[in-house]
Amino acid sequence: MKYLILIVFLSINFSLLYSQEINSDDYLKSNRIDLRAENADIDKNIIGFTVMHGSQKAEEAEVALIKAQLEVVDTLIYIPEIDPAMGYYFNIYLKNGDDELLKDLILTYKRYVPQEASVAMFNKWRELRNLSKNKHIIVYGLDYATSYRYFVRYLLESVGVDNAIHEKLVEYWNDNQTDYRTNIETPLKEYLQTLVLEYQMQNKATDNFTLYLIANLADTFKEKKPMRDSIMCRNYITMQDSIGAYKQFIRMGLFHMMKSNFKNRHPAFITQLIRNNVYRPNEIYTIIGLLNNSKVLLEPKFDENGKYVSYTETEDDFYTGQSFLPEVNLLTKNKLSDITFFELSKERSPFRRITGEIYSGFELLPNTTWADYFDSAILIDSSEGNEPIEAIL
Repeated sequence: MKYLILIVFLSINFSLLYSQEINSDDYLKSNRIDLRAENADIDKNIIGFTVMHGSQKAEEAEVALIKAQLEVVDTLIYIPEIDPAMGYYFNIYLKNGDDELLKDLILTYKRYVPQEASVAMFNKWRELRNLSKNKHIIVYGLDYATSYRYFVRYLLESVGVDNAIHEKLVEYWNDNQTDYRTNIETPLKEYLQTLVLEYQMQNKATDNFTLYLIANLADTFKEKKPMRDSIMCRNYITMQDSIGAYKQFIRMGLFHMMKSNFKNRHPAFITQLIRNNVYRPNEIYTIIGLLNNSKVLLEPKFDENGKYVSYTETEDDFYTGQSFLPEVNLLTKNKLSDITFFELSKERSPFRRITGEIYSGFELLPNTTWADYFDSAILIDSSEGNEPIEAIL
């Protein structure tokens, strides 16, 4: 009889446990925050945020997350998807508030993420500057260089004015026809390759940051382009003594920010930090923004004279990622506002059961679930696509 009672007791408890696991609505209602009304309390030293590129409210969600962190720390390291030289000049902008510099930085950013080179990004950086008046925001760029523009500016401003190097760099900088792309052969690229070799052979770089920039320039001359995420990881480790003492906020594209990797894909930046034992998985907190009923910028339109006239946007799932998460409808029906934060990784989370293909043929690794990739999600609802930065130039 007592064995029968024990079996019934265990059956009841397993049934309760199972019912708690599959009650997705109850879980989400207990683990959501309206980011329009309150802060997400994230007690981790490294926070990563990603969302499909090109939607206005994504910038608003990011600012809300950054504001929350600046309420608990005095200094925040901010790591967007930019190269080291651009990071240097975004710091200059945060200090001097030069809107023309900001516009030029955002135009250069088109070489990295075209859909983010927008009015929304411009307004975000102006808000970050306001926040940095009372707190410290320090920008670091880790990405592979796709534009030489701000490397040229840094070098011409850091070398003496009375030498041939400075004169040549000024010549390139002042020429509106200079092609700064790193992926094609140009006179500038040829000159920089010679200059970098000279710096390396003659030990001309006298400080660590210039050495760091020279190493990143050298990457662009390699016959086989290095993998971006590997460059990011290497750069992070190089700068870790400067970065590691502070709380960090990272904003990059989806495939750089995963804590685990999709099957048959090069390891993401965050994954590489974990695999290289820089951090343990539980020391990094990743957030994915999921767009619903939203649009993203496709491209700006110009007339025959090159003058900006309009832009196109799309609601297509391929660009918005609205079908990225199979259970996104669960988030939609449990939203509190147009920007709602959901914790995904707690025990009994329904997202601990999502396996298999997630989006457009990308498949999770065996024995992993969605919660192994991201700790939380922000549902971004009814967002317009970004307006290109050209609209305010």
